[in-house]
Amino acid sequence: MSEIFNDSVLSISAGKTQDIINQFQVHSHPDTRNYRYRDTDYITFRQSGGGAMNTVYTISKLILLHMNDWENQLVHTSNLKEIEKTRIKGYIVNRYPGMGFEKDLVYKFYLLDMYCPLPNKPHPLKNNAGGWIYSLEDLLQGGIVETINK
Repeated sequence: MSEIFNDSVLSISAGKTQDIINQFQVHSHPDTRNYRYRDTDYITFRQSGGGAMNTVYTISKLILLHMNDWENQLVHTSNLKEIEKTRIKGYIVNRYPGMGFEKDLVYKFYLLDMYCPLPNKPHPLKNNAGGWIYSLEDLLQGGIVETINK
């Protein structure tokens, strides 16, 4: 990542994509102004129904793919290993049914590596939409956590 924010963790509401994120260790969102999150080295995902967070991941790589031509772009992306391409393809193929992509948009894809589990299930007082920044220290303690910044 271009900047290091120590222990700042981006937390995103994952909703129905939580299982697919965990399976492929990939996350994506449209590359639009509504999804401009602060750069961090770490990311976690809030579950629906309260916003509990289970795992902190490191963000190992970011790539952009236009969904009209994602397969061709993925094949020709030289800075990815074959296993990373397989993970992204699996994520896309498994997300399409019921949670698809808007074909005319560019999406930002995050390749993730598990950093640590969050056994104490930290959660915000109220599970809001969007991306929020939490302290890794607070997340590791669990219980209700307060955002540091949006």
